[in-house]
Amino acid sequence: MVGQYWCVEQLKSIAPVKTVYGWQKNNNGTSQIRRYLKLEKIKDKKAQVHEYNAVDGIALAASEFVRHGVT
Repeated sequence: MVGQYWCVEQLKSIAPVKTVYGWQKNNNGTSQIRRYLKLEKIKDKKAQVHEYNAVDGIALAASEFVRHGVT
């Protein structure tokens, strides 16, 4: 988490940064967008499966273009 916070602070110095949480009342949270896009989240956190490593990143990127809940 320390690295994540550091990275966000660095990004804020060059561009606007929007925080998206895992679940939101307006249905536009990371997990809700991921389910809407039918992206499967891996259950075994220790598994080294490349196909599942980027699903949250894809959901976060898509959240700028996909709004299936109330905005």
